[in-house]
Amino acid sequence: MLTTIDDVSAEPALRFAVAITRSLNDIGIYGFDLALDIPTLNLVVNSVPLGDDDWKPEDWEINSEKWTVLENELSAFNTHIRLADRPKWIKSVSTLRIEDKVKLSIIVAVEINEWVSKECSKPHPFLALY
Repeated sequence: MLTTIDDVSAEPALRFAVAITRSLNDIGIYGFDLALDIPTLNLVVNSVPLGDDDWKPEDWEINSEKWTVLENELSAFNTHIRLADRPKWIKSVSTLRIEDKVKLSIIVAVEINEWVSKECSKPHPFLALY
């Protein structure tokens, strides 16, 4: 089981889940799951701008500069939350390009803490994305 200590996120380790799995398989360890040991909550963030009318799906590949900026903004402008995983698109960006959309919704998994619990109990929770 991957565990974390206070003030250290498990998310960076999960980025290496495939490599960890392969390494353990190489030494004969099979039949396990890598998972967070921290309770999480999925938040839906609507109307995330994809760019101007000429944006391309490759602009939003998982390791792209725009994706990194999105993750950094989520953390920088929401200091009370800690991302539990990388944000996920609700719909594929390729489909949105075909549909000529310029905004999309994402799912953001955050670690549950006192602030998240309190904020999510409100009729209009606050999560900033600039």
